[in-house]
Amino acid sequence: MSSSLEDVIVIIPARAGSKGIPGKNIRKLNGKPLLSYSVEAAQKVFRNNQILLSTDSAEMLEIGNSYGIIADQLRPKALAGDKTPMRDVLLHEIKRQEKSFLSRLLLLQPTCPFRDKTDLENLIGLWDENIDMVVSVYDSDSNPYYNLFEENQSGFLEKSKPGNYTDRQSCPKVYKYNGNMYLININSLEKQHMSEFSRIKKYEMSKEKSIDMDKQIDWKFAEFMLEEKLVTL
Repeated sequence: MSSSLEDVIVIIPARAGSKGIPGKNIRKLNGKPLLSYSVEAAQKVFRNNQILLSTDSAEMLEIGNSYGIIADQLRPKALAGDKTPMRDVLLHEIKRQEKSFLSRLLLLQPTCPFRDKTDLENLIGLWDENIDMVVSVYDSDSNPYYNLFEENQSGFLEKSKPGNYTDRQSCPKVYKYNGNMYLININSLEKQHMSEFSRIKKYEMSKEKSIDMDKQIDWKFAEFMLEEKLVTL
């Protein structure tokens, strides 16, 4: 690990509750718990004492401990609801580390298992100390200049953004957060919500790697991609 990464804390938030796919963070994907994919990716770049598992599940703590990462206590119940703001969870975990030299936080969502060492290194390589965040995205097929519409005051649909484009390829590119990786300036996070960040850089990933396990069909698709070796980890 490069000494330039000493100021980074990696946080993997993994709640027990899940409606779309019950128990998904510990459910086995291609023979190992979904949570394991994020831990193993982080270990390719960071030391174990930089990787923290934030969970309300004793079973997930056991998984974290089996990897040797920081998995030393359960998240408070007040921070384990399905509507708990992620910012609150992250600030709680940063505070209890009591390490004044930390200046960056790498958030890895366990529900997005497809990332490799190169993805992490490329994301980190885009860092600039004057920004709020580097975030992973993908090129969205839905475009407000072309095929996204809003209902106007008369009840009719109109394009979300004006433009006389006849095909999506001619439109300005738009990007969607894929939920996979967020490299965050801790000072910025302490001052404002992530939705208020204005100095954001993107790291573009493929649609295949941008899968987010939300529904059963997502799980089936992920299994297919692993079986067919359509993604490399």
